[in-house]
Parts: sequence; C-alpha cells; structure tokens
Amino acid sequence: MRVGLACGGSWLGAALVAAAAAGPDTSGWESRVLLSSSVTSRLSAAESAVTVEPAGGPGGGAALRMGVVVDHFGGEAKYPVGWPRIAREFREAADRDWSAWDYLRLRVRADTARAALPAAPLSLSLRAPDKARSFSRTLDEVRKGEWTEILVPVRAITDPSDVTSMTLSISDANYSHGDRVDFLIGEVSLVRPREPALLEFAPDAGAIWSDARRLPVRFRLLGVPEGGRATLRFELREGATVVGRSAFAGGRGDHRALVDLPPLRPGPYTLHALAGPREAAPAARVTVVESPWAPLPPGAEGAAP
Repeated sequence: MRVGLACGGSWLGAALVAAAAAGPDTSGWESRVLLSSSVTSRLSAAESAVTVEPAGGPGGGAALRMGVVVDHFGGEAKYPVGWPRIAREFREAADRDWSAWDYLRLRVRADTARAALPAAPLSLSLRAPDKARSFSRTLDEVRKGEWTEILVPVRAITDPSDVTSMTLSISDANYSHGDRVDFLIGEVSLVRPREPALLEFAPDAGAIWSDARRLPVRFRLLGVPEGGRATLRFELREGATVVGRSAFAGGRGDHRALVDLPPLRPGPYTLHALAGPREAAPAARVTVVESPWAPLPPGAEGAAP
C-alpha cells in the first residue's frame, strides 16, 4: 500500500480555548515557571493581599494566596468599583519571548463563602509593547474549592514573542460589596512536551465507504523546537496487521494529511502516528462501510430483481 501525505500550516481546527479536564496530560512536560510561591520577582499587587501558603497547593505543596475583600466604595480613587489584581513584569528578553512554548498553564483554586463564583471569576491579561498586541481572557474554568488546570495555547496569544507583563485580576462589578474571595495559585508556567506529540489527531470522518481512495487526517504537532522538524510514521492497521506505512516530516503547528487508501474490506481499522518506537497520539478509529456504488459481483448485472 502507498500512503501519500500533504501537510499545511493553515488548518485551525477547534477554537482557541484553554483546555481543562479535556486537555492534554501535561505531567512530565518541560516547564518554565512564571509565577509561584518561589518565583515572585517583580510581583506587584493592587487592592489585594498576597501571601504564601506553605502547604496550600495541589498535592500539599506551596501556593500563592491572592486574597481580595471586594470594596465598591474604596480602592483607587478614579475606579472605586475597580480591578483587584496581582501582576508580574517581564523585563528580560528571554522572559518575554514565549513563542517556543506550546501552552501557558495555570493551576488555580478559589475559596469563598459565596454560594457560587460569578460567571467571570478571574481574568488573565498579557501586555505587549502596544495595546493592539495585548491579550486578555476570562478564566471561567476556575472552580470553588477545587484545583483546576487551565491551558491557554500559546498560539492563541496575539504576540507571544514579546510579552511584557502578566496580570491576574477580578472585576469588582462581578462580586457583591464585602465579598471575600481567595485565589490559591499553585503555579503559572510555560509548558511543552519533551518529545514530539500529536493533539487533535483524527480523521475528518469516522466512517468511510469501502471504495474511498483517500482519507483526510488532521493533527497538531507539539514538542518540536522552533524552526525544527520531527519525523513521524503513520501506520494503517486492520487489527494487529499493518496494511500500510508512510513517513512524515513537519514542524510545530497544524497539519492535514491525505492518506491514499488501497481496496479495503468493510470493518474497523485504526490509524496510528508514531515517533520512533512510541505512539505520538492515541490511535484514531476508522470504520469502513460497504459502498452502495461498489462494483456488482460478476454475473449479477443480468440477475432477476
């Protein structure tokens, strides 16, 4: 069997949203810590108190506590209903360029006596040298009383090559006067896989006709150095039998593959992506269905209805 592949960097796939429980498992990924109980360089606070909780983090580790008592009448003179916040500036060029990383990862928990958090409990803002390249996002994944891992794709950031500061803030307007809310921050980090990994690896359709001759496959490639390329191997399998294989080389980003198909029997198949001996993504399932346009068996043309 011959498998031909075509790739492109323009496929955007799913919307650029942070992944929580449905996101990739980032344990073991390479990371650069930006904000934690041990990394507080140039950390500033406004209308909030920041303390260290030695055993308040996930798994019993340390965490930063951002404590806010909502005040609709005090605070900054021009904005009494304002934005309590903490921020860190990035002054060194190495700290400002995030383009070689795949995700910004936040581990956050909220504690409050409120019955529930507002729809927009916390916000993330990233500043750039000019406003047009700045980025902001509501962290609506934050939960009361439980730790949440939030993943913001670096590709969603307007200009990840020049981030001058990072701010976590609330809007007083989303809370009632006198509300107390504490955000425990286990860590805010840039992360990336240590080895090539595929996300959103799937065929465009989960079922194809038996006379189909090409199968479009899409995926996002991570864990490749900036400007580098990774070599992958695709295998189409019927059960444990490899019925075809092909090599692929590409850089970070979104790709689309067109897999040329041999004549296939109806039934279940799996498509695999491998980086060396290991699977670079969970196998994608494909069901082959008998085509209504398949050629009739010999002699069937003249058979009585």
